Amino acid sequence: MIKTIQNKLKNRKGFTLVELIIVIAVLGILAAIAVPKYAGMKEKARQAVDSEAIVTMNKAIELYNVEHEDYPDTKAEVEEAIETSFDDVPTPEEDDKAFFYHKTKHEIVSLQEDTEEGTTYIKLD
Repeated sequence: MIKTIQNKLKNRKGFTLVELIIVIAVLGILAAIAVPKYAGMKEKARQAVDSEAIVTMNKAIELYNVEHEDYPDTKAEVEEAIETSFDDVPTPEEDDKAFFYHKTKHEIVSLQEDTEEGTTYIKLD
């Protein structure tokens, strides 16, 4: 009896259609779970990069204040302060965002790119 089963298994070549469908279904389920999580992780990474850039730029603004005994008032002064920590003023990783300097709070913030410059904000390019 065991020899009969062994002979049937030896003559069998390849996979059945049912086995292939099961494997494809399992792979599809795994892909459906993994792809959305990957996309979310990418967005969180962009937000983390922007947050760290803002923290570093705000420290540079504070350093400027200590050195000059005043906060920067113009775009050129803000860029000068930031360039002590960066080669150039960084650009946000998030889509449709821009970095702005808040003149009264003396800090860098990330806002929608189409925010108007004015008496409160200086847009950093």
